[in-house]
Amino acid sequence: MPSTMKNFIQIFSLVLFLLSAIQGKGQINESNEEAESNHKSDKYFMPSVSFSIINYTDFATSPLAYIGVGANGGIGWLWDTGRRENFLDIDFIAGITAANAPISDYFQTYTSATMMGLNIYDHYLFQVFEPVLPEIVDVKIGGAIHSTTYFRLNESLNNNGNGIESIFNLMFSAKSTFDISRNKPFTLDFFLFKKTFKPVKRDISLQFNAGLLNLNYRPGYAYNSDAEINGSETNILEYILDSHSWSINGCRFVTKIEYARFRPSGNGYKWAYVWDVAVVPGKFETFQIATHKLQYTIIINCH
Repeated sequence: MPSTMKNFIQIFSLVLFLLSAIQGKGQINESNEEAESNHKSDKYFMPSVSFSIINYTDFATSPLAYIGVGANGGIGWLWDTGRRENFLDIDFIAGITAANAPISDYFQTYTSATMMGLNIYDHYLFQVFEPVLPEIVDVKIGGAIHSTTYFRLNESLNNNGNGIESIFNLMFSAKSTFDISRNKPFTLDFFLFKKTFKPVKRDISLQFNAGLLNLNYRPGYAYNSDAEINGSETNILEYILDSHSWSINGCRFVTKIEYARFRPSGNGYKWAYVWDVAVVPGKFETFQIATHKLQYTIIINCH
């Protein structure tokens, strides 16, 4: 096994151990606090759909910048005690992008690429500044794990048409939530008719994540591989990933703005704008991507 892979496994195991220990301690403390204060934990199931704008450049295959659109589908689970918040989300994206390149007599500029991606995200946040903030403001900080794998195909690039990369980030996360609920009903008189607005629970939240430990699984100098082909004994995935290796470099930032509205039953919905940008140098050639996502989520109260 390559030394780089061994180093990644060791780092990944250490990260998981530390996060498990922290979360386990948090859950024990949370259980004790809930037993003392009889505090109720909110649990939600949150399926979502999204529309995305995708913009990326992969210098390992060509100096082409791609821009296009995609659709997302995801499922998530939220556990919130007020003092602590744990959110797990699995999201799949599929899209079509076009090469954004100047007209040239030496290479084909009007090409397109298909893209698919899988996101696995989990954060664990703790409430801070509670005594000094107004009741309508809630601030939480903590950590997050964000793993993304992209698969891209541009048939015009022939042997270099396939692009596969995995990005793994251990991130710092901060979230501020503002309660904008309507607590009392009121009526507006429009002369011809009257409109009564009932009480409703709603909030707006802002979240920012920044990568602290950034790992990526990227190809070598060129995508063309000289791996051995031995009939049926050759594993196609191992052949495609023959030149790939793990690196610790790059950066990633995620910003999310959400508006949530709840019914008296605890069910509801939310709209969100998510901006996700990553720069992944790898060993030789850089891959960089930015996505803008408009997301609609159904909030299902699991109590």
